[in-house]
Amino acid sequence: MIKAKTIFIHFNRLDKETKNLFRDFFTRENPLLMPGESHWSPNTDIYETSKGVVVKMELAGVSQEQIKISCEGSTIIISGHREDHGLTEKTRCLQIEIPYGEFRRKIILPKDLDFDRISARLQDGFLIIFIPLQKARKIPVS
Repeated sequence: MIKAKTIFIHFNRLDKETKNLFRDFFTRENPLLMPGESHWSPNTDIYETSKGVVVKMELAGVSQEQIKISCEGSTIIISGHREDHGLTEKTRCLQIEIPYGEFRRKIILPKDLDFDRISARLQDGFLIIFIPLQKARKIPVS
C-alpha cells in the first residue's frame, strides 16, 4: 500500500509541473525561453577544421554593435540583443517564432586552441568565429 501512495504522490507532482509548464509557455512574454530564463539562445554550429575550430551562429537582424564576445579560459561567451523594429502599432500577431531581446550562449571548446588569436565576422546574418589551433611549442633538449 505504501508503494501505491508514493507513486500517486509522484504522479500528482508530475501533473502539477506539466500544468505549470504549459501555463507558463502560453502566458510568458517570450514563450521560446525556458522558465526562469531572461534570454534566448541562437542556433549554433561548431565544427573543427585542420586549422582550428569554427563557431557559426545564426544572428539574422542583429547588428555588429549589438554583439559582445568574451573568453574565460576555453569558454567563449557570446551575448547581445536583437530588437523588433517591425511592430510599431497595435497588431494582432498570427504567428510568432522569431525571438527578440537579450541572447546569450556559452560554448566550451577544447583547450588546445589559441584563444589570443580569435577572429570574428558578421556575414549574411551569421556570426562566424574562428579559433586557430595552438602552434606546437618546440622544446629544446639540452
